[in-house]
Amino acid sequence: MKYYAIAGICAGIVLLCGVGIGVAAATYSVYEREELSRSYCAAGDSFAALGKKDKSESCYILAAGFSWDVFIAMHYNAPTIDHLLQSPREITSINGEPYTLATRIQKPRAEFTAANKYLKKSLAVCPDKIVIYTQLAMNALSIGDVSAAAAAIKNGMKTAETTKEKETLSFYSALLMKRQRHYDAAIERYTDLIESLPDGSALLPIIYYNIGCIYALQHNSEKAVQYLKQARNAGINDQTIHKNDTDFDAIRSDTAFIDFMKTL
Repeated sequence: MKYYAIAGICAGIVLLCGVGIGVAAATYSVYEREELSRSYCAAGDSFAALGKKDKSESCYILAAGFSWDVFIAMHYNAPTIDHLLQSPREITSINGEPYTLATRIQKPRAEFTAANKYLKKSLAVCPDKIVIYTQLAMNALSIGDVSAAAAAIKNGMKTAETTKEKETLSFYSALLMKRQRHYDAAIERYTDLIESLPDGSALLPIIYYNIGCIYALQHNSEKAVQYLKQARNAGINDQTIHKNDTDFDAIRSDTAFIDFMKTL
């Protein structure tokens, strides 16, 4: 499962952050992104001093976005850190340059630390903003930091008030369960969300896809394909169903999966 792709859709509620991160990875050099992070942080400090909490919080989230290179996997077809942690082998990713497991993890971990600095400043200004907790959880899951993700989700749950906020955090808690290989619990959490979410929710196609990933990890190709079809019927883009998604390695030679992939 591609945590980056998932989070990119799910975190649409964090529009400013998503735009900031996307532009950061696609357009700016590392030096420029560092400068932008510092500039947004300074702007956030200024707004905080003036008592303008919402503007300050938005600036801090943008600063975190430019620090955290979260969309690089989407722009360069690099594997997610989560997959590398589960499959520690040398890979070829960006511009044909080989990257080892250690190389690919080191940079995101450093950027995650830098991004956290800004996100924590944002929390200090607006401790009730659920989007900050979900951003922390997404970043932590993306680098395989299970304990940090669990802490962010737990703290977010304490603050969540609306149904939408609780559903978003439940979505991330299911991702966490999957990362911890608590597959049955993750499916149960996703099923509860399917029953509670309104028709047309942007989370539904992602949830179906993630359940398909879990069944594939359990070597159940029929169930995996069943939920992949539901994901597509719910509106997920076929490009999201990556042919190199390692979650499907266990069923890649199964007839049901092969036939489904031919339809993409």
